Amino acid sequence: MISGKWTGGLVSARQVRFRNQSDEAFEWLDRAYAQRDGGRIGTKVEPLLKRLHKDPRYAAFLKKLNLPT
Repeated sequence: MISGKWTGGLVSARQVRFRNQSDEAFEWLDRAYAQRDGGRIGTKVEPLLKRLHKDPRYAAFLKKLNLPT
């Protein structure tokens, strides 16, 4: 797990997704949402998160952000 006082949720989600750890990536996306991470709005177009698009949790996360799925 990635930890650190200054690690943002979205940055961490990108890092763990790059390492093919989808479950942990979604945990970090939820943290980004809770932290109101300003980068979360770019989740839909983030290339490092593209592999998450087929996962039903991804559509649920976009819905939480009020973004089209």
